[in-house]
Amino acid sequence: MVGRTLSNLEKAKSNLLAKYPSLEIDVHAASVTDFSTMSAIIRATGKIDILVSAAGICHNVGLPSMLAPTELSEMFQTNTVGAYHTACTAIHQHASQGWDHELKVINMSSALSHSHIAHLSGYAASKAAANLLMLHLSMQWHARRVSVFSMCPVLAYTGLTGKVFPPDSPIWEDGKQPRGSPRYLPHRSGRLFFN
Repeated sequence: MVGRTLSNLEKAKSNLLAKYPSLEIDVHAASVTDFSTMSAIIRATGKIDILVSAAGICHNVGLPSMLAPTELSEMFQTNTVGAYHTACTAIHQHASQGWDHELKVINMSSALSHSHIAHLSGYAASKAAANLLMLHLSMQWHARRVSVFSMCPVLAYTGLTGKVFPPDSPIWEDGKQPRGSPRYLPHRSGRLFFN
């Protein structure tokens, strides 16, 4: 697991190990925009069966014309370029290993990537752009034992979404019933890479 805050990663690791004590979990503190570090972590991981790219940032609620170019650039760098680089690095690592196993890349997108809430236009655009890039990666690599998906989670209250809408907002959905949940993924042992 890769994330920006080591304490959050260690907490997630402890929670997972409490439920699944036989798991082997490595954690790495890094930003998805630190391309050289992300590449090194992916290469050191070895064979990856499933990569889940879930890093993301959001801007404050505001009118589209008031979004600062620096904020927009930071969002695209994280939500689009970071996700794309992570996926491409894992795919190229897969290629260097001889294509002898299947790789699944799951890009965790957003409901806003295909809906219209103007006050979050920059975030929505960055997620929509990532979806399109993942579609193109899927088209390029599907014949080489690489499956690429963009999945939209439910509108659930989280640390990120809580910065935009209050906890009692009527928009929240049941986080235990995700739309497009990956039920079709085989349940077998393998290596999962999550950032």
